[in-house]
Amino acid sequence: MKLSIFEQELFDQFIQESPKGILANFLAALLILFLFWNRWQPGFWVWMGLFSGAMLYRLAIFWLYKQNVINRVVAFNLTYVGIVATAIVWVLALWLVFQNVGIEYKVFIGFIIGGLSAGAVAIFSMVYRFSVTFVTITLLLTAIWFLSADTRIENIMGLGTLILYAYLLQVAKVFSRNYRNLLALSHQKETILKKLEQSNNELKLIFENTPMGIFFYDSHLNVIDANENLMKLLGVQKDALARFNLARIEDKNVRDAIQKAVEKGEPQHYEGAYTTALSGKQIYIRLITNPVKDRSGTILGGLGMMEDIEEEIKTKQRLHNYAQFYLANPNPLFQIDCKSKKILIENEAMQNLRRRILHWQELVESICTGDEERVETRVGERFYAFDIVRVNENCSNVYVRDVTLEKRAKEEAEFFAYYDELTKLPRKKVFTEFMKKAQKHAKRYDRLNALLFIDLDDFKKINDTYGHSVGDEFLVQIANRLRKILRGVDVITRLGGDEFAVLLTDLPGNEEEAKERVEHVVQKILHTINDPLVIGDITIKAAASVGIALFRDESIDEVFKNADLAMYEAKNEGKNRYKFYTEEIRIRYLEKNRLFSELERAILANDFVLYLQPVVRLEDGACVGAEALMRWRYRQNTLLYPDIFIKFAEEGQHIYKLTMWAIKEASRHAENLDQIERISVNLSMQDLQNERFIDDIRRLIETEGVDPKRLMLEITETIALEDYVQIASRVERLKDFGFRIAIDDFGTGYSSMYYLKHLDVDTIKIDKTFIDAIEKNRKDRILTGTVIDLAKLLGLKTIAEGVERKEQLDILKSQGCDKAQGYLFAKPMPPKDFVEYLAATPVAHD
Repeated sequence: MKLSIFEQELFDQFIQESPKGILANFLAALLILFLFWNRWQPGFWVWMGLFSGAMLYRLAIFWLYKQNVINRVVAFNLTYVGIVATAIVWVLALWLVFQNVGIEYKVFIGFIIGGLSAGAVAIFSMVYRFSVTFVTITLLLTAIWFLSADTRIENIMGLGTLILYAYLLQVAKVFSRNYRNLLALSHQKETILKKLEQSNNELKLIFENTPMGIFFYDSHLNVIDANENLMKLLGVQKDALARFNLARIEDKNVRDAIQKAVEKGEPQHYEGAYTTALSGKQIYIRLITNPVKDRSGTILGGLGMMEDIEEEIKTKQRLHNYAQFYLANPNPLFQIDCKSKKILIENEAMQNLRRRILHWQELVESICTGDEERVETRVGERFYAFDIVRVNENCSNVYVRDVTLEKRAKEEAEFFAYYDELTKLPRKKVFTEFMKKAQKHAKRYDRLNALLFIDLDDFKKINDTYGHSVGDEFLVQIANRLRKILRGVDVITRLGGDEFAVLLTDLPGNEEEAKERVEHVVQKILHTINDPLVIGDITIKAAASVGIALFRDESIDEVFKNADLAMYEAKNEGKNRYKFYTEEIRIRYLEKNRLFSELERAILANDFVLYLQPVVRLEDGACVGAEALMRWRYRQNTLLYPDIFIKFAEEGQHIYKLTMWAIKEASRHAENLDQIERISVNLSMQDLQNERFIDDIRRLIETEGVDPKRLMLEITETIALEDYVQIASRVERLKDFGFRIAIDDFGTGYSSMYYLKHLDVDTIKIDKTFIDAIEKNRKDRILTGTVIDLAKLLGLKTIAEGVERKEQLDILKSQGCDKAQGYLFAKPMPPKDFVEYLAATPVAHD
């Protein structure tokens, strides 16, 4: 047989303990020998011979294995035989020695065998099979021996032996599991120590190679260590800096920045001139100091980072001398070096305008190489005149004026009544006229038409990431591409936003043939949309979902509705594909509407419950909070999870009611949970955008008894950037009420740093996607550690989501994460179970 690594190590430990077990057996045998010394019984001496042989056999195995005469597998099997033999020998004592003796002797041997069995469990459980085998043979046969006797006392002893047998089996299982767990912990310790050594080496490498001066000092301001870049910056040798006391620095600003980091326990900053205390070298520096604390918060010393900013200061001074004229002007203007094509200075109005100019390089070329004193260009839907003043051969000042009204006053009124302002495509009312003509033609000649409803996938992300000017240009280029691949008789319109419609006319009257023709066109459309779009220096990979409705003489509204349903079906199946309208799609649409209706009824009937998932403080393992997660009691005993119904709630504009209910319900539970700090409730983007949101929150506080101090509101990181001013204002109002604010799913959106800058939050919740492979993926560890460090610098707390394994927990602890939640601690549970969970976990102490 083949032994696992665990079995091999446990067997070696068992062999080490074997002499103790053999000694215990000999002591028990000596008791029996003493008892029967003056009583001649042939069976006794036969039994003593068998017993001695079994013990000598086990001692021989121990010696042979220790001398490497036999290998581990052979020793394992021979030991098992020895244990079986030992058990049988002790059972034989019942019939050979104690069969015809008084009841007191039988009780005596019963206790001897019971004691040996209990001792065997303690020693043999290192190898579970050994302990179970020994106990089964000794106790079961002893029980049979007692139960087969005629006296009541012996029968009672037999029943007691059976009870002892059952108990020892459980004890053996627990001992065996504990031995294995101890061995596993030993292995984990070795692994952690190796990783710690590796991390220390990596940190040392970073310390020595960081392109700025870094130094550590203790609480008495003595320098502990410094990297080579600091020596170069200060112009000193390492020996001169070793154990140098920083209190000797004469420059008060620098000395205060170093000293106050230790005294106040807060980061300090200084930027300016500095004459070094050791070399007398004068430099311009940027110094940042941070306190270094242990796990208990005790300040051990400080960390300083210093860099030379002399060139930076000189550059700032040169620019400052002549920038004020430009910066104070309300109209866009800038100065450009035409030789290098670089802007020397520009005001804020010009910066805002330039961000929207996608053809900036072409415009610069016209300004610098042309002979004209004025260049006009279009930016989005506006026209600008760039008046050029040549300062010298290479340098020009440019003053910008908006001339849109002058150029468009007349033609816009006429043109845009029928055509889209952005794409210049026909508007829907023109498009529907073409559809009516196509219907008449199809009905007269038995032909078919097709309406293609095109929705650009994830267009909102393009706007959020690159801005609306890029988004607008993106739509224009898509429209131009569609124009190029369609026939002259086909018509295209932009319905609004990122939606287009295409009318294919004069298709074959046979539905299958018509579908083949349409599929060919749609595939061309998807292919041309999928080709990367280049806008300025930005390359965008686009995709679209297309719904197709064949029609002859159906109502226009019905055709649009059918194509729209088919488009959403394509989007739900994964996007970037097309779908023909079928009756099955309509049935699914009606089913979806039915679910909307049931959701409305469920809200009215209060068919929702809150489950609570514990939030654990990593410092001491105490449960200090919970996240409220909604469940729908759907049809009798079925519970639906949020990922099933929340999207319908958002589509049906019901999410706001659910959020208000969740806040009120979470506050009610928090009143009865004094052991925790607060309960978290998730907010939808619709909630924060609702005009009544702040007023309704105030009503909950004033009339429903909601306590903001017991709640934390989690804002998902998917709020559009254009909404940040309004959202930031409402978040500030929530903070005024007393709520704590957390950014949920941090790191999964497009603007994490933007939220941290503009929203007044207390906590960052690190998304589960960064935690899932943190023990295997170095990038995840680095990103998670960076987020935690950033949160500390900003004075924010961190909560890791989705912690499921101890290895993840250990890494998060080492990185200084404050709290965590996940299945490693507990799944979401009803409030009643949460109370029981709190009773079984460490109590939180502030």
